[in-house]
Amino acid sequence: MSEFLMDLDDGMTEFFRDIARYLVKESGMPYAEAVARLNAAFRDATFGPYPDIMCHEGEDYWASGVYYEPLPDGREVPWWEPDADRSAWRTRPAPPRDSPAWTLPLDAEAPPPRPELHELPPDDPRVFRMPSGEDS
Repeated sequence: MSEFLMDLDDGMTEFFRDIARYLVKESGMPYAEAVARLNAAFRDATFGPYPDIMCHEGEDYWASGVYYEPLPDGREVPWWEPDADRSAWRTRPAPPRDSPAWTLPLDAEAPPPRPELHELPPDDPRVFRMPSGEDS
């Protein structure tokens, strides 16, 4: 059983684990908290098989939305700007510890990455390829 509450195939589970690993790396939070934040944010969402449409954005995009509150004017924080002033950015609170979003013990380790789950065969219809001889 996966640590995520959502119904995910193996590729999407790995995609969510990548987001959780990114949260751990960037914020220092425990993996269990990163998973709980993702469960709380996406528990009612429906996902297709990997690569679901959400995969057009990277783990940094999804992690920032789960971790940071919007700015006072409603805009998202400019997490992509390396020189952005982060001093006024506020983080969202973690889900309460008694919430069903917490599916792992606090000291749980992230599973090792499995990049092979993100590889699609060249003839997979979900992979767009430019026809031979056409310029991009």
